[in-house]
Amino acid sequence: MLPGARELRTPLVTGVCLALAVWVLFGDGFPTSAEATGFVARGYDAAGAVGATTVLVLASFACYLVGSVYVSALLPAVKVLLTRPRLAGQYRYPFELVVFVDDELRYAAGRELSGEEKDLVRLVADETFRTATTLRPRLLVASRDLYDEMDRDETEADLRLGLAMPLALLAVGVAAEWTPWAMVGLLVSVLLAYQGTEKLRASRRVFIEAIVQGIVQSPPIETQKRQLAEQRERTSAVDPARRARQEAASQRAAAAGPEIYMGLRDIQEMLAAHRGASKSDVLGSALERVSTVEASVVMLPQPERGQLESCLDLVRHHVNLSRDDPFDHTSVQVTESLRIALEVAERYMRGEDPSDLAEPARSVERRPAL
Repeated sequence: MLPGARELRTPLVTGVCLALAVWVLFGDGFPTSAEATGFVARGYDAAGAVGATTVLVLASFACYLVGSVYVSALLPAVKVLLTRPRLAGQYRYPFELVVFVDDELRYAAGRELSGEEKDLVRLVADETFRTATTLRPRLLVASRDLYDEMDRDETEADLRLGLAMPLALLAVGVAAEWTPWAMVGLLVSVLLAYQGTEKLRASRRVFIEAIVQGIVQSPPIETQKRQLAEQRERTSAVDPARRARQEAASQRAAAAGPEIYMGLRDIQEMLAAHRGASKSDVLGSALERVSTVEASVVMLPQPERGQLESCLDLVRHHVNLSRDDPFDHTSVQVTESLRIALEVAERYMRGEDPSDLAEPARSVERRPAL
C-alpha cells in the first residue's frame, strides 16, 4: 500500500459509511432539485455547474473530514477500553511479559523477590502493557520491521473498529426503510469489532515481543529496576561492624537449633521415665534443663522464639505444680507443650515457617494439679 494510504483509508471509509447512514435515515426529508429553494437551490445549481466529478471530490473530502473527527473522537477511548491489562479478573497480555519482568527485577535486586515484591511484578507488567504505545518512536529507531508489523496491525484494527458502529447504524436505517433482512449488517458489525479487537491485541503483542527481546526498554520496568538497584546498594553499604554482628548472630541462631531440640528431648525423656510418682530430684533436673534450653531460645528470631518461650513457660508451670502431687494430673499439658516445642524446633532447623503452630501453643490450658 502507498505511503499514507492506510492513514487516509480509515477516516474516508468511515465517513462514507456515516454519510450513507445519515442519507438512509434522513434522506426523505431533504428536498429534490425541483423542490429546493434558497441556499439549497443554489447548491444544486453550483453542483450542475462544476460537474459530477468535482461534486464527487468535494463529497469525498467532506466524508474524510467527518470520518477524521469521528475516528479521533471515538477510537482512542475504544482502544483504551479494549487494551486494558485486565478484564473480568483475567490478564490480557502474554505471560512471558510477567516472566521477563520477574527476571529483570530479581536481577536488579540481586536476590529472590519477597511476597510484596512478587505482587509488584504484576503491577509493573500491567503498567508496561498499558503504556506500550508510548514506545512507538523507540521501536521505529530500533527495528523498522517490527514497527511496520505493529503499524499494519493497528491500522487494520482502526479500520474495523471505526466501521463497526457506522455500519450498524446503516443496517438499522436500511432495515427501517426497506427490509428487515438488512439487520444482518449488525452481525457483520459485530464481526468487524471482533476482528478489530484481535488486530489491536496483535499490535500490542509486537510491543511486548520487542520489550522481552530487549529491542526497546520499557520505562515502568526500568524505573522499578533502578529503585531495586538503589535499595541493593544501600543494603550493601551497611556498616561492616554491624554486618559482622548480624552474621555472628545468625550463626549463633543456627547453632542453637540442634541444642534446643536435644534439650527438649532430654526433658521429655526425664518426665516420661517417672510418671506416676512425685520425684523432686527428677523434677528439679528437668527444671534445670528447661533453664538451659531457655538460654538457647533467646538466640532465635521471632516467631520461633516466642513460641518456644510460651511452651517452656507452660512446662515449667506444670512441673512446679506437680512437685507435691502425682505427676499424671499434669502430664497431658506437659506432653502437648513439649510436642509443640519439638515441632517448632524441627521446622526451624529445616527452614520452614512454624507460624501455624502459634495458636496451638497458646491454647494449651494451664490447668492446676488436683
